Amino acid sequence: MVSFTGSTATGRRFLHYSAESNLKKIVLECGGKNPALVFDDAEDLASVAANVLNGAFWNMGENCSATSRLLVQEGVKDKLLAQIAEQIGEWRMGNPLDPENRLGT
Repeated sequence: MVSFTGSTATGRRFLHYSAESNLKKIVLECGGKNPALVFDDAEDLASVAANVLNGAFWNMGENCSATSRLLVQEGVKDKLLAQIAEQIGEWRMGNPLDPENRLGT
């Protein structure tokens, strides 16, 4: 099996290579990046929410490791989204040059 994360163009090449060879199983993650996965057995949703927010907004989300998707198991979805909303509501917004602000306006 081959797992590839990257561009769509390269992912297409992997599909082509697989079709021409022995149809090796492949998993492609193309065009998207860095999902955060949260399952029902997550114990500290406040910590999970803090990490999701930091992952999404660190360096304005302008890096390859920025969390860009959130995949949450149904059993904790509402509680996690409430935690995220509560925590982002506490972030100070304003002039992005002011280090006290977490989000620029």
